[in-house]
This record gives sequence, structure tokens and C-alpha cells, in this order.
Amino acid sequence: MLAPGHTKPPVSRADELAATTQAAVLALADRLDRGHTAEYLDVLAFWSRLHRYSYRNLLLICAQRPDASRVAGYTTWRRLGRQVARGSTAIWIWAPVVARERDPEDGAAIERCVGFRPAAVYAAEDLVDIADRPLPSLWRPLPDDVEPVYRRVAAAIWASGVQVAEAALPAGVHGRTDGRTIVVAAGLDSRHRLATLLHEWAHQLAHFGPAAAGREREQCELEAESTAWVVLRHLGIDYPFAADYLLTYRVTPARLWASLAAIAGLTRRMFGALENNAGEVES
Repeated sequence: MLAPGHTKPPVSRADELAATTQAAVLALADRLDRGHTAEYLDVLAFWSRLHRYSYRNLLLICAQRPDASRVAGYTTWRRLGRQVARGSTAIWIWAPVVARERDPEDGAAIERCVGFRPAAVYAAEDLVDIADRPLPSLWRPLPDDVEPVYRRVAAAIWASGVQVAEAALPAGVHGRTDGRTIVVAAGLDSRHRLATLLHEWAHQLAHFGPAAAGREREQCELEAESTAWVVLRHLGIDYPFAADYLLTYRVTPARLWASLAAIAGLTRRMFGALENNAGEVES
């Protein structure tokens, strides 16, 4: 209890953002620990729409505006020729603080991130003309047959130096990778093959080599399946089996915290590879 005449110090915006992030992760981990994956899959679906953001900012945006498809600062929207509607509520996230300095070796001007500060952004849903002039989308709606998308993803993986093959695998095994080649079980439908390919690609990118030494299998599987699900949702493809797969691995707050940054990095790498390889395979 506060002494007479004293008031509780105001909570800073930075403290609010930290508390929001902490509460979001603890709530997700608790739900997963009790066998409920709906909320976690909702966050991953949200992640698929805003995959370029850090996982902390994704959690903050999701907590404040779960229907947001894209966000940007007020001046950025203006620069893009869009206008935020009057009365729109800002979404608070962390923005980098950049210092401009000289490279000590060659004297060239460089920029360096020296910290982060709270910053306000606005959802695309708050633009005045969003209903009549929607933002452009990278991916077209897909039919049930996703064979062209599977070939496109496989081509991007090949272009990155990893081989993709289909072969008979033991019963119940849909895919595997040894760090050099991804093998997908022959005879699967295109949706299962695509989901398996993305899952194994995540393993190949993150779970081989010295950096992966000592990693728990449960954490690796959480990262691979979560990453695959984000990419599938970004491609507009539903995959209903991710929830059951995630439930087979016990998720704790510590494991979820440790995996979020990895999932964010993996999705950025995959999206970058797919975008760089766009047009190589007809879709």
C-alpha cells in the first residue's frame, strides 16, 4: 500500500510492451501445455501475414490488433499514397534506434542499431480506402491441387543448394533430411508433400551443424512444424494436421521463448528464397 500523499509511478510505454510480450508467451505456453493448440495456430497464422517482423513485435501486434494484415507508421503510409482514417488506434511496437557513424577501417558511412524505442504503427485495415483499393498480394488464391506450388518450393530449395527427392520411406515417415538432401515419401498427395517438404527444409536450415549441437528434439520439431505452418498459411494453404503434430511434443514457456526467434529467422529465410526464385516454376 502506498503511503498517504504518494501516488504510484506511471508505467512507461516500454514497460507496457515488455509486460504484453511476456503475458502473451506465458498464455500460449500454458494453452499448449494443457493440450490446446488453437491459440498458437492463430498466432502462427497471424505470423504468416507479417513475417518480416521480429517475434516480439508480432506478439505485440497480435495482442493489440489481431485482425491486422500489414502495419506501417503514419508517415510511411502517407509516403505510399495511403491515408490512415481519423480516429484510428495506434499499435505500439519496438522500433530500432539507428546511429550513423564512420567505419573505423575505411571511413565509409555506416548505420548501426544501438537500441529500440516504442513506436506507433497503424494497420492496413485502418486506411480510408482499403475496401476499394486493397493492398497488392504476392500470392494468388490457390486451388485444392497444390502441385505447382510444391514444384515452386522444391525449385527454390534446389536453387539454394539442397537436393529434393521422392522415395519410398518406412511406414509413418513422411520425410527426412541429412542436411544435404531432403527426401519426401513417394505417393503422398501434393498438400502432404508440400507440408513435409517445408518441415524438412526448416530442419535442414536450422538443425544441422555446430549451431544445432545439444538441441532437444522437441524444440527442433516445434520450430520446424511451426515454420512450415506459417509458410503454408502465407501461401494460402490450409493444413489441418499441424495441431495434432504439435501436441505430440510438450511445450514449456522456456522452450517456446527459445524457439520464437528461430521460427522468425527460418520464415524470413524461406520467404526470401521463395521470392528470389519467383517465376522459375510456373504456378
